[in-house]
Amino acid sequence: MARTFVGAGRRRQFFPTLMHRAGDLVYHQGYFGVSNDDSAIAINPTSVDRPFVQILDGVWDLPQVFQGANIVNGARIFAAPTHIATSLTLYPGNSIPSGAVAVGRLMATYVNGATYARVVLFGPENQHTAL
Repeated sequence: MARTFVGAGRRRQFFPTLMHRAGDLVYHQGYFGVSNDDSAIAINPTSVDRPFVQILDGVWDLPQVFQGANIVNGARIFAAPTHIATSLTLYPGNSIPSGAVAVGRLMATYVNGATYARVVLFGPENQHTAL
């Protein structure tokens, strides 16, 4: 293996400045991903602080779904690139807010009012260009 290899690129670590719960869809520094576990805020991080792990791909049951209609399996799902303390709100293709980008596709039909949407994330190489 090349001596310059760093990692597979499917996870990011950083010291959080906002609280996140395990399973939240999080945007940070240009990347969408799911929080691995609950985070603790590190305003002035030291070597003893535990970094936050953001998982950039995979299939997830994500909360915070825009309500209003059933959404068919395979539909693109969008989120606004905003760093907030809760899970990002998911939007189907027919109600995209300004500035939102595609972050994944539904892996199962979403029934209006359901608590979670099963979404496969596009991964870091496709998030801003996935059509």
